Amino acid sequence: PGRTFWIEGADLVLPEHRELLRAWYGRLVAIKRAFPALQSTNVEDALLEPQVRGLIAYNRWAGDESVTVVVNTGDRELTARVRTRFAGKRVELVDLLQGEEFEGDPRDLTIRMPPRTARVLVPKAYELHGRYERGEVDSPRR
Repeated sequence: PGRTFWIEGADLVLPEHRELLRAWYGRLVAIKRAFPALQSTNVEDALLEPQVRGLIAYNRWAGDESVTVVVNTGDRELTARVRTRFAGKRVELVDLLQGEEFEGDPRDLTIRMPPRTARVLVPKAYELHGRYERGEVDSPRR
């Protein structure tokens, strides 16, 4: 018996889904390499509510760049309220994992979290700088 993993809410079992998992982890590595904020040691709790087991939210930043990560490890959908480090009274964000877009007050942002999903949120404006396109990160910076 292999371990069971989940990606975007789908249960995957090794070894049957080995190639899919390899591609998924490759994508995660590319995102991490493309955003210095995800490589920094700067981290803070971002979750306002609900304070429930299995819901995690944090901000990472480096210089002027910030990324907010939200993870729901549970088996039911939740609505998370998070405080991001993004500037302005309203922000437009994109989830680098699923391509969904969100907008709202960066100090009290509402994010729908399906079961067993993660979101990596960055300003939609990063699209203008070629940092991602349609939810996929360009090749990692060297």
